[in-house]
Amino acid sequence: MNTGNAVVDSIGRLHISGTVIPFPWFQHITFKNGKPHTTAIFILADIVYWYRPTIERDEVTGSVLRVKKKFANDMLQRNYQAFADQYGVTKLQVKSAFDYLVAEGYVRREFRDLVINGQAYNNVMFVGPVPEKIEEITFTLKHKTLPISNEPPSPFQNEGSPHFKVGTNTEITTEINTLEKEEEKARTNPFDFYQQNFGMLSSYMSEKITMWLDEECFDDPEEIIILAMQIALENNVRNFNYVSQILKDWCQSGAKTKKQVEALILEFKNRKKGGGGNHGNTQPNITGPGEEKPSPSEALERRKRILEGRKN
Repeated sequence: MNTGNAVVDSIGRLHISGTVIPFPWFQHITFKNGKPHTTAIFILADIVYWYRPTIERDEVTGSVLRVKKKFANDMLQRNYQAFADQYGVTKLQVKSAFDYLVAEGYVRREFRDLVINGQAYNNVMFVGPVPEKIEEITFTLKHKTLPISNEPPSPFQNEGSPHFKVGTNTEITTEINTLEKEEEKARTNPFDFYQQNFGMLSSYMSEKITMWLDEECFDDPEEIIILAMQIALENNVRNFNYVSQILKDWCQSGAKTKKQVEALILEFKNRKKGGGGNHGNTQPNITGPGEEKPSPSEALERRKRILEGRKN
């Protein structure tokens, strides 16, 4: 290969292959504020790669011998953790990206129960792209032209260094900042909260958080795990074992939703105000050094009230 450009020739000899991300995807696959949803883009590109057919050619003539698919089943079988490990993101971020891709109609997702070699596997995830939607976002630009400035070039009248004055639009800036804050809040998850408030998230800690996310104790585990970590911080404790104990107590108390958990916390605060004990915590049934646990009858009575409220 000789194009007359050494760099072009060197890159040409690399024969790079793999996932391809068409530019229009960055316009179509976005958050509400218009920013590209990069995790969803990467995942979709990976799925499309697996669904691109493999072509086998004759080494001598170059003619096509056969075309085959890369995966064994009727759909590609992958799980959230596999994507998380591949792209260095959290399992929750992957699930959120999949929810977006499915809602927008770019991806199909199925959960199947399988029996392999006599072993039962539940909720095995299978995924596949929706061809007509992929074609639509690949060959259609959402914005026909690139954004350009209407301001003319700034002429410099002196020989010194140019001075730049940045014009601002307070209303637009405020709106953008508000959107970014809303997006950041929407993407808040236990992994990010841990890193921001407890410290570096190790793989061990990630597994412990994931364990609670996968538990069937709570209907909205992300918010409740964050709430438990907030309570730990209020008590000046940065230890996830403490957080796990809080979650365990809420689970055993029968609370399923964030509203029910908040009711337990409020109940404990009211008991505390009524002289129920000098407890240093702000959540029920979590004890520290020198603290007393509520009696079994109190715990049982509280569970009954929660269950009765859930039925109503």
